[in-house]
Amino acid sequence: MIPEFVVHTLEGLNLKSYISYCSSKGTEPPVTAQSLFTELVTPQIERDFKEGTFSKDQLDRYGFEPTQEGKLFKLYVYVCV
Repeated sequence: MIPEFVVHTLEGLNLKSYISYCSSKGTEPPVTAQSLFTELVTPQIERDFKEGTFSKDQLDRYGFEPTQEGKLFKLYVYVCV
C-alpha cells in the first residue's frame, strides 16, 4: 500500500492555526515502528516459536512482504534465534 495524501485547497478562507497554551502535554509516548512491532508482531512470533510453528519461510504471516520495491518505507526482518 502506498499512502495517498489528499489536500484540499484552502484558498479564500481566513483560517489561522491555533493551539491552546493551556493544553497539557500528552501522556502517551510517541508511536514508533519499533513500538508497533513490539506490541503487535512480537507476541505472535513468540507464541508461534514456543508452539514450534514458527518458520523463517512464512514471515508473510506477520505482515512481512518479501519484495520491498516501490514501498515508501522499506522493512527488513532480522530473525535472531
